[in-house]
Amino acid sequence: MASWHQGAVKLRYTVDGTTGPSLVLLHELGGSMDSWDGVVPAFEKDFRVLRYDLRGAGQSEVPPAEYSVENGHLADLLELLKATGLKPPYHFVGAAAGAMIAVTFALKYPDEVASLTLLAAALGVTDPARKQEMFDRTKLAMEKGMAVVTDAALLKSYPEVVRHDKARFERFRDTMLRSDPRGWAYCNYALINAHLEDRLGELRVPVQFLAGTHDPLRTPAIIKVLADKAKDAGFEEIDSGHFMHVQTPALVAAKARSWIDAHAPAGAK
Repeated sequence: MASWHQGAVKLRYTVDGTTGPSLVLLHELGGSMDSWDGVVPAFEKDFRVLRYDLRGAGQSEVPPAEYSVENGHLADLLELLKATGLKPPYHFVGAAAGAMIAVTFALKYPDEVASLTLLAAALGVTDPARKQEMFDRTKLAMEKGMAVVTDAALLKSYPEVVRHDKARFERFRDTMLRSDPRGWAYCNYALINAHLEDRLGELRVPVQFLAGTHDPLRTPAIIKVLADKAKDAGFEEIDSGHFMHVQTPALVAAKARSWIDAHAPAGAK
């Protein structure tokens, strides 16, 4: 059952599981904590699993102004970890834009991180054309609403080849359609202004990168370049798309669980 935390903004969250290591699931741009519904069953018996709607997403409150990853997303995460009592070291699984929050935390608090699993990692926007495209679509959404951008975005991020479960796809589409345009725009801006790709070499925690064969946005080639920047990082291309935790949850859960189990701290169950 969802709970609410009132910090800088009001956040909807839930903690699944009552015992075991701490696992934090960070959702994608345009989604919500419900994106992890198919992944959580693989962990809830052995972990305490925190997931939440990022600020401005799902049912969480839209902040009054733009923010950066550090003064927005990271601050929210720190408050939730304190409020829920989850103890370090933490395992993180971050999807697309959720990966930038996981990486930001790991760079700032490496001693509190056991592992990172990054799905179609989006850590900033360096290509000028892509940056302009994102500015244009956020402006369009702010002016005319999410309906004018949703289906065009999903053609790339959730193509027919990975729409294995039509009901699941419609639920995801509905979540994106119901997104607050301003909240969605602010998260876009935070991603555009993030500059984390060139800091991957600073990571001192075990990190694996998963890339989807059917992802034209964060292609396997793009993700492999990121993995090569991090020391001793794992990399794997899997039969999925951009929102792989939604499209192929069992596969993602298995890959994440394998990495997490391989990097469990000494004495952890």
